[in-house]
Amino acid sequence: MYKLLKLVGTFLLVIILTSCSNQTTNITIHNSNQGGNIEVSTLEIDGSDHSAGLNLTVETEEITTDLSDGNFVQIQFQLVTDTEQGKEELESRDFQIRNVLIKELTQLTANQLENFELVKSKIKGQINMMMIEGNVVDVLIVHKVVQ
Repeated sequence: MYKLLKLVGTFLLVIILTSCSNQTTNITIHNSNQGGNIEVSTLEIDGSDHSAGLNLTVETEEITTDLSDGNFVQIQFQLVTDTEQGKEELESRDFQIRNVLIKELTQLTANQLENFELVKSKIKGQINMMMIEGNVVDVLIVHKVVQ
């Protein structure tokens, strides 16, 4: 158990250190199993700066709407796009994005809303159908209250 904790601690330290540099780091792990065989695993950590991707997000206003089962939801999303032009398009189409969000949410029940992957894929698909300058690559739910 101590070896496992030591290994996890080492991984975390390496991940933190490589995230501060712009280099790719390979970690090779030699693990001896109960049969005496040695298993070798290699983990590659890309230390490049991914903070530029944070600039490609658009946060929606908080939306309050009814659900198909009579409940209400108060929810807010963060949309991640793949290009700067895509971000600008999302910002200029904010009223259309809000409309898509409300249309999709009103078709769901409170139970369906618990399935984040379903919600995200429906919203992502509908928004991408109207996008010209890029694509939404991820939909994050940053706030949600169901009553």
